[in-house]
Amino acid sequence: MDRTRDSVRRFDDRVADYVAARPGYPREVVTLLEAQGLPAGATVADIGSGTGKLSEVFLAAGHRVIGVEPNDAMRAAAAGVLGGQPRWRQQTGRADATGLADASVDAVVAGQAFHWFEPEATRREWTRILRPRGLVALIWNDRRREGCPILEDYDRLLTEHCSEYGEALRRAPAESALAAFFAPGTMHESRFANAQRLGWEGLRARALSASYVPREGPVHESFFAGLRESFDHHATGSGPAAVVDLLYDTRVFWGRLPPR
Repeated sequence: MDRTRDSVRRFDDRVADYVAARPGYPREVVTLLEAQGLPAGATVADIGSGTGKLSEVFLAAGHRVIGVEPNDAMRAAAAGVLGGQPRWRQQTGRADATGLADASVDAVVAGQAFHWFEPEATRREWTRILRPRGLVALIWNDRRREGCPILEDYDRLLTEHCSEYGEALRRAPAESALAAFFAPGTMHESRFANAQRLGWEGLRARALSASYVPREGPVHESFFAGLRESFDHHATGSGPAAVVDLLYDTRVFWGRLPPR
């Protein structure tokens, strides 16, 4: 399988669910980088920007954001959410071929995307586009698989019913691989609590936003039957007002990219 093509096209039919139900990112992500020297009104390149979830939090903090995204449907969705904001623009590009000018950005960030990138080519490209002392942050919203009963059930159902889920877990880069990306610089890690509150339709959309959850067929039916049972068991409120809280740890791997 062509890894680049697969990473670009596999979310074509998931965009609406992604916009509706993927979690955003806490303001602390921006505060962290500002504490490390990100200047006021910085120019931030959001690589693999998707529907603009990560771009939003930097825009809200007063920064300029360039979203670089290869998927046409994702870019269209981002334009629907962020279009018209004067400090935001987006363009077609990849992690290793952004189309940005040399030394043109103060920071490069990637949310839920770095595992799709080719590390060495990406490092060369980001080193090229970063200004001196520019920052890099690789960010994931990790579901809490312990201590959040609805997500414990969710993870069990994915394991039982969705054959591609194990592959997705294996795709996540090890911390040693992330550290190697920053080397010979130092990689730092910070964590922040994050959460979202969803009703049944929101939880259903959250599941369907994952590329490993079938959109139809017997596996789809059995998975969502189990998820509905779990929702009904764990939800607070009743009827249309019933909701569950999904808990996340937002993990930020950050540092600078000194020359090798």
